[in-house]
Amino acid sequence: MMQELPKQFLTIGEKPMLLITLERFAQALPEADFTVVLPHEHIGLWQNLVKHFNCAIEHQMIAGGATRFESVKRGLALISGGITAIHDGVRPFPSDELIKRCFRHATQHESAIPAIPLTDTIRKVHEGVSTLVDRQYLRSVQTPQCFDTEKIKAAYMQVSDTGFTDCASVWEAAGLRPQLVEGERENIKITVPADLPFASWLFEQQNQRKL
Repeated sequence: MMQELPKQFLTIGEKPMLLITLERFAQALPEADFTVVLPHEHIGLWQNLVKHFNCAIEHQMIAGGATRFESVKRGLALISGGITAIHDGVRPFPSDELIKRCFRHATQHESAIPAIPLTDTIRKVHEGVSTLVDRQYLRSVQTPQCFDTEKIKAAYMQVSDTGFTDCASVWEAAGLRPQLVEGERENIKITVPADLPFASWLFEQQNQRKL
């Protein structure tokens, strides 16, 4: 997205995406502790938004690093014990059931990674040649990704490659096996400008279901 405003602060239904995300987790797990990791230069903006929208959800904040890997690692440093869920702030529509499902599974199996089957035909391109990939063996991975807290912290200390794009990959690189659980089609990630109109429509539809 080309906007100067970071994606997680863009509004859906007149509310910042990150705030919607935080509210979803607080609704599903009201007794949980929450940590928001943001670029240092955006912490003040978040604090102002929290005041403006009268957000009463208690949470701690920490400045992230230059990469997703470093940001997650810094957030984990504030947490100990139990199960930790790591979630994208630009994925504002996880349902209560998805969040609880991931926590339940991670409690039993030490990890829970939501994923959904692919519906598009997939082709692999290499040196100008494309070949068909059997999509029945592929899954699109989502968040929240839940882990035994001490083991995911150890994984981030053990792994030196900071280029991983999700926590399950770090978990796997540390010699642990990610456990997949059923994800949700509506648990979309807002990545490009075209995602916003659909996200706004989806937000409205979900609110109407609650009436």
